[in-house]
Amino acid sequence: ELKSKGVMRAYEGKLALNYNDYIRIVQSTIMLSADSRFLHLFLISCFQMIARSDTIGELRYDFLSMENDSILARIPKHKGDQTGEQIFPKHLYANPEEASSCFFVALGLHFFTNMSPANGRIFQTGVKNSISKPFQRVLKEISPFIEEFDPDDHGLHSLRKAAATYGSGFPGGPNQMSIFLRANWSIGQIKDRYINPSEGNDQYLGRILAGLDYNSTSFGSLPPHFGTPDEVMGNIVLHSHNYNEL
Repeated sequence: ELKSKGVMRAYEGKLALNYNDYIRIVQSTIMLSADSRFLHLFLISCFQMIARSDTIGELRYDFLSMENDSILARIPKHKGDQTGEQIFPKHLYANPEEASSCFFVALGLHFFTNMSPANGRIFQTGVKNSISKPFQRVLKEISPFIEEFDPDDHGLHSLRKAAATYGSGFPGGPNQMSIFLRANWSIGQIKDRYINPSEGNDQYLGRILAGLDYNSTSFGSLPPHFGTPDEVMGNIVLHSHNYNEL
């Protein structure tokens, strides 16, 4: 009744972002000042892992590893699983077509432009408390370019909602269970006891959340691969036409 009279909002919590708005936001965060530039990697991590901001704030470099064509994020616990019994690695992929939202690029920029703590953490302790102001500033900057966009209706949790919504919006795309598993949502004892994570489903979802074109051969894009120093030098010699160039 209060909602129908306009006394209360018609919805609760923060609204989900659509994918295009998410891209606008992460593009804007690249231009932030040095003390806020960590927001770029933070927001991409929240979206692509469908994770809570508290979880992303605790990320460490030793949680990440390279396997085949993806980065695996192994987070030891989350809000609903403090013992880590239902934890499985999340696959993160490169997007050569959209560098601004590419996890590989974001991680590289962060590594080379931010002073990382000595204890192996990716973000400084208490990073969530320092995110609010720069994030709201970005939302206000992009709001004039988006129809009916109110910065106050959106927050960090909007990214989690956006990722789950985007991942489930493709006809014949990732199944709902893979989204629940990646987001670490509980749906009762049936899932916990009988449905185990499948690498194939998470890889499929990971490519979707990386923004790779679902209807193109670029959906199978690979990240940059570098050979051994000897292989690199061999290629340089092979393609050099004179001694000075070598």
